[in-house]
Amino acid sequence: MISNRRLIYILLFLVGGLLLWTRQTYYADRWRRVENKEAGFALLYPASWFNVGPGKLPTREYIKLCVMDFPMVDTIELRVYSTHEKDEGMKYYPSFGVWIAKKNNKNIRILSRKKITIGRGDYQGEEFLYEDRTHRGRIIELDHQGSIYAIEINADKRKWDKANVVFEEILKTFEFLE
Repeated sequence: MISNRRLIYILLFLVGGLLLWTRQTYYADRWRRVENKEAGFALLYPASWFNVGPGKLPTREYIKLCVMDFPMVDTIELRVYSTHEKDEGMKYYPSFGVWIAKKNNKNIRILSRKKITIGRGDYQGEEFLYEDRTHRGRIIELDHQGSIYAIEINADKRKWDKANVVFEEILKTFEFLE
């Protein structure tokens, strides 16, 4: 026979699972707009994603938005970074985007760099594609009115194709708040 305590835990687990399923179903195929007036940008991301904050990344002081598809292992994570001035250590890297990627994971390698145009304002920037043994990511770096921005998507390689498609949709919605 199941003890009362164990039964309560099972019920709490089932109720939590039902609430999570309801949330994800409700927000499926919807998008959420976020505006960060302090950093001066806005974008849309899937409403079913979770705002998780900067966590313990070495670059957390520059993170202005951090959301992921599900706050567990093998997630797709979107981060937006911004700074007005370069950190002393940044001068040893070719760009803010490369510095972010290398600072967060020493084992990555840059696969490609190219010029890119994104967002509602056709903003010019540079894209970096990178990977390590298990993850792949893209960072779009933009300079705008004296600030440097980096928009990053990072995912387990098994989820990369999905992450890349969603990132393209997110990039279409990016805009600077004037």
